[in-house]
Amino acid sequence: MDKQTGLPLFRVQIALLHPDEPAGLVTVTVPGRPDGIAPATPVQLARFTGRPWIGDSGNWGIAFRADSLAPVDAETRRRHASPSNGTA
Repeated sequence: MDKQTGLPLFRVQIALLHPDEPAGLVTVTVPGRPDGIAPATPVQLARFTGRPWIGDSGNWGIAFRADSLAPVDAETRRRHASPSNGTA
């Protein structure tokens, strides 16, 4: 359970895409069930953070978290898909 909201925590896999880099897959913890988001839906993460951790046996990683996860609206997708990204 999330300490601030009281909502259950869910782990969601997110593909991070960048035109100049290989795709990466990360697991992000979010409060509340992310309903209505189908696989391959572009999403927006609010307050996306990563926290490094080290285990007792020396293993390590980064724990990713976001305050919320929502589908990106069509206008935002159109703006980011344009070659100029809206700049002159």
